[in-house]
Amino acid sequence: MDTPNPQPTGQPASERAAETPPRSFGLLFWLIAAGAGFFSLLFGLAGLFIVPAFEQVFAAFGASLPWGTALVLASRSWWWLPTAVVAALWCYSLWAPRRLHYRSQLMIAFASLCIGANAAIALAIVALYSPIFTLGSAAQ
Repeated sequence: MDTPNPQPTGQPASERAAETPPRSFGLLFWLIAAGAGFFSLLFGLAGLFIVPAFEQVFAAFGASLPWGTALVLASRSWWWLPTAVVAALWCYSLWAPRRLHYRSQLMIAFASLCIGANAAIALAIVALYSPIFTLGSAAQ
C-alpha cells in the first residue's frame, strides 16, 4: 500500500518539524489557556456580582475600611480587564503562526495570567472578609 506523501512546502523536513509543536505540547498549551480563561472569567464575574454585594454590606456598617478593602472596592470596575486580555491572547493564538517559540511565549502569557488571577482572587477574598472579622470582633 502506498502511503500518502506530505505536501511539499519548499522547506526541509527539519524546519517543518521545528515549526510544529509536539502533540503533548499542544494539549498542554490548550489546557493552560483554558485554565487562564476560566480563572480570568471567574475574576471578571466576581467584580461584577460579588464585590458590589460586599460594598452594600460595608456601606451599612458605616465604619472606615482597611486600605486593602478600599482598593478592591475602588478597582472593581477594572476587573474585566484580565478576561479581555485572555480573550485577545486566545484569538491571537488561533491565528498565530504554528511555530514553537510563539506557542511557548503564549503559554507563558496564559500561565502568568492564570497565576495572577488566582493570586488576585485570593487577595480580594482576604481584603473583602477582613473588615467583617474586624467589625465583628469590635461589636462583641
